[in-house]
Amino acid sequence: METVERGRNSCLGALVTLISVVILLHVTAGIAHLIGQYIFSKWAPNMLPGQGNLESLPVYLVCIVVIWMLIAALSYKTYEYFAAYLLNSDHSDRSKNRSDKSKHRLYRRAAEQGVPEAQYELGNCLETGRNVAVDKQEAVSWYRKAAEQGHAAAQYVLGCCYASGECVDEDLTQAVEWVLKAAEQGHAEALFTLSGYYSKGIGVEADEQEATKWLQKSAERGHANAQYLVGQFYLDDQGVDADEHEAVSWFRESAEQGFAPAQTRLGFCCLNGQGVEADEHEAVKWFRKAAEQGDAEGQYQFGTCLLDGTGVDANARFGFGWMQKSAKQGFAPAQHKLGACYEHGQGVARHTKEAVKWFRKAAEQGHEQAQQVLDDIKEGNFGTSPEQ
Repeated sequence: METVERGRNSCLGALVTLISVVILLHVTAGIAHLIGQYIFSKWAPNMLPGQGNLESLPVYLVCIVVIWMLIAALSYKTYEYFAAYLLNSDHSDRSKNRSDKSKHRLYRRAAEQGVPEAQYELGNCLETGRNVAVDKQEAVSWYRKAAEQGHAAAQYVLGCCYASGECVDEDLTQAVEWVLKAAEQGHAEALFTLSGYYSKGIGVEADEQEATKWLQKSAERGHANAQYLVGQFYLDDQGVDADEHEAVSWFRESAEQGFAPAQTRLGFCCLNGQGVEADEHEAVKWFRKAAEQGDAEGQYQFGTCLLDGTGVDANARFGFGWMQKSAKQGFAPAQHKLGACYEHGQGVARHTKEAVKWFRKAAEQGHEQAQQVLDDIKEGNFGTSPEQ
C-alpha cells in the first residue's frame, strides 16, 4: 500500500508540476507580448506588424521570443527558490524526511542560477549539516557569493568567518568590512557586532562614541541584547544623559522579547520605583520570568522575594531552592544569602559547615558581608554550633 501511495503521490506531483509549467509559459508569453508591443510602439512603431506590414514580422517575433525567454528564466528561478522555501517550511515529519534531498537539490539549483537567498540558505545547510553532510569550506564559498550580491545575512556571516578564522585566514580588516556592509543594510546582529568591534578595538581603532552609535541603531532594529545595554547606558549615565524613564523603556522592550537580564533589571526598577512607579507584584513577575530562564541574578532576586514575602506570599522552602540555583551558578550575593539560610535555618535545616562553605565562596569573589561573617567566625561570634 505504501508503494502504491508513493506512486500515486509521484504522479500527482508530476501532474501539478506540468500544469504549473504550462500556466507559467502561457502567462509569461502574454507578458512578453505586451512588453514587446509597448517597446515597439514607443521606439519603433513602423516595425509593428499590421495590415500589409509583414516584412518586420520575423524581427518582431524574435524580439518577443527573447523577451519571453528572459521573463520565463527569471520566473523559473524565482519559482525554484520559493519551492525550496515551501519545502523548508513543511512541518510534517514524514514529509520532511521525504523532502530533505529535494530541498537541498532545489536550493543548490537556485543557488547555481545566482539567487542570493538560495546561496545563503545553501551555505547555511552546508554549515549546519541540514539535509546534507557538513562542509564548512563550501558553505563559506556560497556565503561569499550571496554576500557579493548584497545579501545582508550572508555578509554578516562572512564577516564573522573572517573574525574567527573559520575556513578562511583570519583577517579582522575583512571582518569589519563585511560586517559593516551588513550593518549599513540594517542587519540587527551586524549592528550589534560592529558596536562590539568599536568598543573593544577589534579590526578598528577603539571608539566608544562609534560603539554607542551602532549599539543604538541595533537596539532600534529590535536587537534584545542591544536594547538591554542601551537601557543600562541611560541608567548609568554612560555615553548618554542619564534618564531612568528611557532606561526602563528600553529594558521593557528587551524583556518583552524574553531577554532574561533585561527582565531582571526591569524587575529591579519596578521593585525600587526607578524610572517607573514602584510595584512589588510587577517586580516579582519579571524576576520569575528571568529565574525560569536560568538567569542567576533573576533567581537570586526571585528567591529573596520568596524568602522575605515581598510581592508574593512568603515561602522559605521555595525561596531557598531558587537561592541555591543562583549560588551554584557562582552569583556571590546568592552564595552569601544561601550561607545565611543555612546559618539561620531558613527554608532548610541549620547547618554550620554548609553555611561557612557558602560564605567562603562568596568572600572569595570579594563579597564584603560574607567576608565580615567569616571574620566573625574567627572571633567566635557565629550563631550556631560547629557540630551542626
